Amino acid sequence: MHSTHRTIRNHSEKLRLYVIGRLSSAQANPYGKGQNIELAGIRDGYRMFMTISQSRWERVERSYPRELAEFSRNEEGLSVFGLFLVTIDPIKKGKYTNFSTVQVVDAALMTTTDQLIPVESRFEAKIADLLVNQKRSFIKPLRFDATRDLVRPDFILTDVREREGCPMEVFGRTDEKYLARKAEKEIYYARVFGSDNWWSWNAADGDPIPSLPDLALNQ
Repeated sequence: MHSTHRTIRNHSEKLRLYVIGRLSSAQANPYGKGQNIELAGIRDGYRMFMTISQSRWERVERSYPRELAEFSRNEEGLSVFGLFLVTIDPIKKGKYTNFSTVQVVDAALMTTTDQLIPVESRFEAKIADLLVNQKRSFIKPLRFDATRDLVRPDFILTDVREREGCPMEVFGRTDEKYLARKAEKEIYYARVFGSDNWWSWNAADGDPIPSLPDLALNQ
């Protein structure tokens, strides 16, 4: 971080960089349109004043409504991280010398647990925490890892007796489109893995969390 500050300070022109951090606040800019964005540690570590124009912020709102909704709820155990493409202009004089004004050009958001495991809902976060607390071995597939498979499980347990692992699904909604997709997944898992070799939790129905699949004997 200190070498980054030195590079910024010694550069005579604006720089374009990527900034990664945990979203701490996003508030309307009192001096004009747009938003002021703060990341955790932004004053002590980043030393940046980040702003984003109204049009770009609205684009972020359209692209990441779920992440921003979860950030607004401020649920315990969940964090929203951002990857920001920014232009940086060092402040050369005055009280905030060695700080920088930062304009966000583009942004991507992701919700994670406290262990930085990406999740798509608070229900997924509960299962991620359960797996971590029970010291289970698992994979968290991401949208970016999508293959030609018809489904992408929420988790895959890898410490079970089945060589291909045990897919895990957290069903967290009850709208018609979601339920239709849920039915497709249930048919797929039963056909490919067998009815007893995959795991699911109907979280939206208020069901208790089922017991996790057994560990393989050699674990």
